[in-house]
Amino acid sequence: MVLFNVFDTLGSKMDDEFKEDVILAFLPLSFSQFIMTFNINKMKTTLPELMNQLTVAEGIIKGHKSGSINVAEGSSGSKSKDQNSKKKGKKTSGT
Repeated sequence: MVLFNVFDTLGSKMDDEFKEDVILAFLPLSFSQFIMTFNINKMKTTLPELMNQLTVAEGIIKGHKSGSINVAEGSSGSKSKDQNSKKKGKKTSGT
């Protein structure tokens, strides 16, 4: 946003659609779902509305990342412990 203000001050004219395209082009890969949805729905927003939507999307993305990592670590670790304890129990009782 600051860069756009600098260009405006220098007299460069950029329409809001071009500014939206620039913002979307420089988002990290984690926003790919947001970008695809934004483009498919051909959403027309103001720049402040786009920034608000990106802020909400960022919160959702961060929430999904931490949740999925915890679930993946917890589920894989508990399976291996359960399998090892069952094997050890069978060996001990068989001898």
